[in-house]
Amino acid sequence: MNYPLHNTLVLDISRVIAGPACSMHLADMGAEVIRIEPPEGDKTRLFLPYSERILDGRLYMPFNRNKKCLGLDIFSGKGKEMFLDLVKKADVLVQNFRPGILEEAGLDYPDLKKINPRLIYCSISGYSPKGDYANRAGFDFAIQAESGLMSINGEPNGDPLKIAIPAIDLQASLYAAMAVSAALFAREQEGHGRLIEVTLFGVAVSLLAERAWGYLLSGEIPLRIGNRGLIKTVVSDYFPTSDGGLVFTMSSQKMWERLCEIKEFSYLKEDPRFADIQKIQENIEDLLKEIKTIFLRKPTREWVRQLALEKGLVCSPVRKIDEVFNDPEIEKLRMVREVVHPLYGPMKILGIPFEFPETPLEVRLPPPAKGGHTDEILRNYFHLTDQEILQLRTQGIIG
Repeated sequence: MNYPLHNTLVLDISRVIAGPACSMHLADMGAEVIRIEPPEGDKTRLFLPYSERILDGRLYMPFNRNKKCLGLDIFSGKGKEMFLDLVKKADVLVQNFRPGILEEAGLDYPDLKKINPRLIYCSISGYSPKGDYANRAGFDFAIQAESGLMSINGEPNGDPLKIAIPAIDLQASLYAAMAVSAALFAREQEGHGRLIEVTLFGVAVSLLAERAWGYLLSGEIPLRIGNRGLIKTVVSDYFPTSDGGLVFTMSSQKMWERLCEIKEFSYLKEDPRFADIQKIQENIEDLLKEIKTIFLRKPTREWVRQLALEKGLVCSPVRKIDEVFNDPEIEKLRMVREVVHPLYGPMKILGIPFEFPETPLEVRLPPPAKGGHTDEILRNYFHLTDQEILQLRTQGIIG
């Protein structure tokens, strides 16, 4: 089966989340991704191990499916020579070393471009490699704070809050994969590769989106709004129920009329404060108090049935992770796949959140074991014998 990026060779020498997630997206679309780690393994493997049985950590396993792993010291004489041989064959390289490290080793874009002019070199860093912050570490939590994202997240009178997932790293990986895909397309037209630079700080600022747009137009600094919608004159908030909570949005006359068709809300249409959507906007705080009281009368499931399923209104339960993965939608979207890990056996992992129905994407490989494909890659790409591979391993060049 020909996936969109079949016959595309990607070398991944990145660490932690943003770079590995980028190359994982490329692997999901069919690229042959060789993850190159030091012979002793990527240090990220040791962070936050799942258990005493599964030692590879929470910052490694989720971002490395569909890849092969080569243990190789790319900074040593022989190891560097082998790495450069792979670069000559590669289409894409993904890296997120701090500025200066690969330059000193002769492995930056100008050096690699000389041996492979068609190479697409994707560099992910915390800040602009040309700016005053070039040598600062790019850490998701810190950049959420520095970019202004934390200042608009949280309750109005509470502390600034980080987003509970590494949102900047994950979004950077998507931007990087998108840029790589565009560069591959452009290369087919122009015949040469190019440098791609993605910064976590730039990505974070882009996520300010409409809040940044408003500031740039007016100079007004946006405040934290909690779960309340940005437009204060419409109903859009979190509401507790008798057994949990839900989010509900109502913003038009038609939605208001449908809401009032439900018995518990019907009395509101007789209240002159809520006669129409214009009056509602003038008395929104009063309406919110009424709605909060009503929602407490029934369980979440019942409200979702009535409002979302029967009336077509915007109403969703606030769910825990276990409830999410019990939703039939997860199976429809194939968002959980089962793979067999060479060390840990069968395991469930996240699936791919997009699809090409004519050539369905598959999780072809589990996250690789440390150096799990070293021998295979050396045989296939370098045509080495078992004796030659053993010699390289004895010398500490490969893992």
